[in-house]
Amino acid sequence: MSFSGKVVMVTGGGGGIGGGIAKAFSQEGAAVYVTDVNETKMKQVERELRGTGGTCVAERVDVRSRAEVFSSVEHCVKTLGGLDILVSCAGILKLQEFGDVTQEDWDNTMNVNARGTLFVDQAAAAEMLRMGKGGKIVNISSVAGKVGGVYYTAYTASKFAVIGITKCLALALAGHKINVNAVCPGDIDTEMSDYEFDALAKIGGTSVEEVRRQAAKKAPLGRLGLPSDVANVVLFLASDKSNYMTGQSLNVTGGTMTF
Repeated sequence: MSFSGKVVMVTGGGGGIGGGIAKAFSQEGAAVYVTDVNETKMKQVERELRGTGGTCVAERVDVRSRAEVFSSVEHCVKTLGGLDILVSCAGILKLQEFGDVTQEDWDNTMNVNARGTLFVDQAAAAEMLRMGKGGKIVNISSVAGKVGGVYYTAYTASKFAVIGITKCLALALAGHKINVNAVCPGDIDTEMSDYEFDALAKIGGTSVEEVRRQAAKKAPLGRLGLPSDVANVVLFLASDKSNYMTGQSLNVTGGTMTF
């Protein structure tokens, strides 16, 4: 599956899943524009991709800011010559009891995960419409975007919103040959899951190792997911092989979610 000649923008590209997606596209020949609020991690991905001969530009962007997002898309187009594919991956997670969710907690999560996805999608769609060549948009939601969890109130609400944005935008852009789909990862072995497992271990009074073991056991395929597992599905949705798919939310959960 070659993406030679394509320009891909990955938000949250300094994280485990985002970085894995950026690397997968680079390996398939795409020019990759990586954004993240964490400049250190973002620059590390940029160095890795360039070190293997790939074309990569990294920029610090806070997806909560519509002005920054639109400016970054403009910079991507000027620097790399266009924008064919967007992967909206920037996201945060905070586990807490339902009654402990503050206004600040709620706003922080929704502003990054939901509002950030909306702004990034808006900016990319505007550029794709201007160019008139069609395109692919892939939003990273979560298994939490389909089912609730006791300690995931704000996160779940935000990831449900990502799926809702995906469905609406898919219908709005279908006539312009712009496909919009979402990916819903389950337990993927990243720094975010390290935080999640640590928090759950403290809540449950058990060890992090036991939480990890139970998470792997829960998946019918018997293991935690890897960033490459998510990246492979994203590449499919960004390719011509998915041209007759839009508005869908595909699970990457090892079988724990089947709808």
